[in-house]
Amino acid sequence: MSCVIMDNSDIASAVIHYSVDGGTYLTADMSGTGDSTWSGVIPISAGNEVYYYIVATDDGADQAEPKSSSFPYDTDTGQLGFMVTDDLTIGIVQETPWASGISRYHGCEVTLTGIVTGDTAQYNSGYGAYAFQDGAGQWNGLIFDGTDLQLLSRGDEVAVTGTIDDFDAAWHFQNDGNTRLINVSNIDVLSTGNAEPDPSLVSCRDVSQTAGEVESYEGVTVTLNNVTVSSVNPYDWSITDATGSETLIDDDMASMAADNFMSTLEEGQVLESVSGIFNFSFGTYKVQIRDLADLGQTVGIVHDIRINPYAYHLYDNFPNPFNPETQIRFEIGAQENVQILIYDIIGRQVRYLVNEQYSPGFHVVNWDGTNETGQPVSSGMYIYLLKAGDYMADKKMLFVK
Repeated sequence: MSCVIMDNSDIASAVIHYSVDGGTYLTADMSGTGDSTWSGVIPISAGNEVYYYIVATDDGADQAEPKSSSFPYDTDTGQLGFMVTDDLTIGIVQETPWASGISRYHGCEVTLTGIVTGDTAQYNSGYGAYAFQDGAGQWNGLIFDGTDLQLLSRGDEVAVTGTIDDFDAAWHFQNDGNTRLINVSNIDVLSTGNAEPDPSLVSCRDVSQTAGEVESYEGVTVTLNNVTVSSVNPYDWSITDATGSETLIDDDMASMAADNFMSTLEEGQVLESVSGIFNFSFGTYKVQIRDLADLGQTVGIVHDIRINPYAYHLYDNFPNPFNPETQIRFEIGAQENVQILIYDIIGRQVRYLVNEQYSPGFHVVNWDGTNETGQPVSSGMYIYLLKAGDYMADKKMLFVK
């Protein structure tokens, strides 16, 4: 293995500390190969599970003594690692013993195969991602990116190639801490019409924010029975059950019908069951509802009725107040030229953010708090205006520094 090590003076040594199959940590010296690159070799065999970290020490120039640092920085909460296998699975990528929850494959390009549990309907709901599992139970689910041009259905078996990521420079406030497959370069549909993996039956205690194994359900379809709405929050709902613990349900992946139903939920309302894809977003764990069936509701079949499921609506931006960026979320009912403009509180145009065609559905646009010249705006109240065909609406947002 190799890495780049840089310092304001020379590097005196670099050492790999590694453990194979849970054994005692051993060391392997690295050697410099030029251009700040260091490399070393550790002995491995097929089937080995390896965890490791690297410690580098400088030459002590212009300081009292040589100093050492490790990567990762805190080796008690997270380390690098891999499984020696030709059959990489979602479970291998997701499972981690470390408190940070960071995948040992963070930053690695992989190809994984699984059954789609969150499809194009979930992507187009505004969440902008899919989900798949390669089996039932903990660790076996994962969120993956794609495009709205990729038509996937629940039950499709797919092979997806992309990069494992636990952070997101563009959407860090939404996705940091959520292990995902990003920069997807290829999606192959291997078969269709497969049964989805059975959801994991859990309690609110199992998937509460501080539960010991809560990370293991990330990306996995779960079901909770006999729950009560304990609070209606600005962006989600809290539910509780007989354990007395709480967890969250959210509508980021929800169909319009499910979203409408959830908007009527009241504190104290009892639901026989809720199901959905468990994920981590905006700093909290939650169950992402997909459709009415996830809420224990049924829909009758009516023939020869065509319904446009989308309306025209401008939603509250999130987060609000914000710094340095926020999401402007809107929905349109037909193909429209959409314009989004930002004004200051006295009506001066600050940014012409969007002027392009959008298809019917739910959409999200980011504003990074800059004006037309790319300069950061001042703290204060701003107005965002949406124009789509004959529809026009505006809302206020607060930028703080």
